[in-house]
Amino acid sequence: MQELSYEEINIGASDTLCKHFLLPHLEQFHKLYPEVRIRITNRTTPETITLLKEGKIDFGVVNLPVFDAKIDFRTSSTQQDCLVGNQEYAALADNPLPLEELHRYPLLLLEPGGSTRNFLDEYAASNGITLSPEFELGSLDLLIQFAQSGFGLTFIVREYVTKELNEGKLIEIPLTPPIPERHVGIATLKSVPLSAASQRFLEFLP
Repeated sequence: MQELSYEEINIGASDTLCKHFLLPHLEQFHKLYPEVRIRITNRTTPETITLLKEGKIDFGVVNLPVFDAKIDFRTSSTQQDCLVGNQEYAALADNPLPLEELHRYPLLLLEPGGSTRNFLDEYAASNGITLSPEFELGSLDLLIQFAQSGFGLTFIVREYVTKELNEGKLIEIPLTPPIPERHVGIATLKSVPLSAASQRFLEFLP
């Protein structure tokens, strides 16, 4: 374990997964192994997969589902997306909102191309609906801020807005059919051994 001090870990993950999933585990690991160098490359899940296959990172933290024949995916924490808005939309929380009626309200979504946007588009399409946002933003943090400011409704992982929901800054609006749950995944290249430091760090992840 002393040799870990001379190693470097290269991780790929989105800004959101860094903040809401990875950070607590990084803090714990860094306290035990302060001399291990850690480099994080912030990219979307598709871009993280590309970096992994190019050998530019040791492993990736990604939003599942993702499929790639060259990569092993280990399922980690559960995520549950939900629809939220500010107090202006509080009346919608009384009864499940049919997905086909969502077009009646301004919608905020992430920009196309990322795994989260793909997941939500596929959820809607599987129910015969096309999501048509009025605003497309580059991060979940911006979606949260815009929703709190009353620009419209947005989808967000419930665990990411626990504080806002508890304080009444955001209201969860039940949907029918409900949004399927998904998971955070740990992506590693098949048949490519990890360094001792990377292996040790992965033991810190659920």
